Amino acid sequence: MRQRIRHILDRGFKKVGLESTWRRLLSNYAMSTEGLRRIPRHDTKIAQIVGAPRSGTTLLATMLDTHSQAVCLIEPFLAWLKEGAYDYDWKTIDIHPKAFSCRPPQHFLSFLCESSEYRFVSFKETFRTEYHPAFPTKSFILNNQSQKGVDRTFVIIRDPRDIWSSIVRRHPHFREDTFTFAEIIYAWNCLCNWVRTDEVPFVRYEDIVVDPRCINKLLKRTKLSLESSMLNPKKTPGYGDSRAQEEENVNSSSVGRYQNTISADAQRFIEAQCKKNMYHFRYK
Repeated sequence: MRQRIRHILDRGFKKVGLESTWRRLLSNYAMSTEGLRRIPRHDTKIAQIVGAPRSGTTLLATMLDTHSQAVCLIEPFLAWLKEGAYDYDWKTIDIHPKAFSCRPPQHFLSFLCESSEYRFVSFKETFRTEYHPAFPTKSFILNNQSQKGVDRTFVIIRDPRDIWSSIVRRHPHFREDTFTFAEIIYAWNCLCNWVRTDEVPFVRYEDIVVDPRCINKLLKRTKLSLESSMLNPKKTPGYGDSRAQEEENVNSSSVGRYQNTISADAQRFIEAQCKKNMYHFRYK
């Protein structure tokens, strides 16, 4: 779909009050597990990187993208749905951005699998449930795993208290938003339940910022070896957290920050709602 036509349709549906209907149509069109499954693989594996909002997915994706034999797009599906285009460091692939950036991400993923020597092609998307008001991704992510739209799924898990702390630090107006609060907690529990039930490979945010080498736990499943560049990941264009995409040392300063950010009542509520999964993933 050409970007000019897309913008015309965006304005048209919004004008007649059918913006949410148009958004669902776009989501069904772009977030197609069948489209991923049809991509010829050859010797390349396709993976999805998944996590709750503000849980370190951009950091993990940036580390993977730094590997010499890997590519990881950062929220290409969300960017395409919201903006009609997504970003990448196109010069590393030696193609013009317009060749793919305005088309659904499956086209670029297919190109990478067929026309490059990368052994591992991936994308990261945030896990959003059906209660997310705009762009749910849960069904797409789960279908990709169960229906072989991707060859691998990797999840990053973070303390839900620090997730909420990070959200309200970045977006203070959410502090009193009980709907967003409940949706985030529900999404975190859904993600954790899925990881436990389907035994999806995961890494904890707290472990990777203390010792980035623990990413090797996931790399072993891709037959890639750890490269020193991954420990100081380069800036990667995309739709994720801009600070996590900067070229700087990974650090653990954000671990436990919730203690000075969110109220005691909010902490207790999160602990009560997430008790079972917090215990399983070793959060006290």
